[in-house]
Amino acid sequence: MIEKKIASFLATQSLAIDDIDVIITGRNGDMKNDEIYNKLESSFFANKQVVNYKHLCGEYPTASSFALWMASMIIKDGSIPKALTDQPQSLSNNIKTVLIYNHYLMEHHSLFLVTAC
Repeated sequence: MIEKKIASFLATQSLAIDDIDVIITGRNGDMKNDEIYNKLESSFFANKQVVNYKHLCGEYPTASSFALWMASMIIKDGSIPKALTDQPQSLSNNIKTVLIYNHYLMEHHSLFLVTAC
């Protein structure tokens, strides 16, 4: 179960899902491949700020690198770019921890944790 893997990953960093300020997922518009993101957003990621990025860069095996750059910009600027969400923007400088979860064709899963220094 991916929820357990994510929780275990966070635990190795002495964190829980409640410690995450923003979650970036690899949602790409493909209904089949996005099922896991839908499930997570309605359960494990519920009540968290979730944004997506592949509408900006496309789907390819190393698309997570774009998400890493995006996470670093979110932390640096302290806000979420309007291009990533249709939610009202909060210009909070309190964004310190970003979790990235992506998969490529449901075979290659990746988790990244980006934190402010």
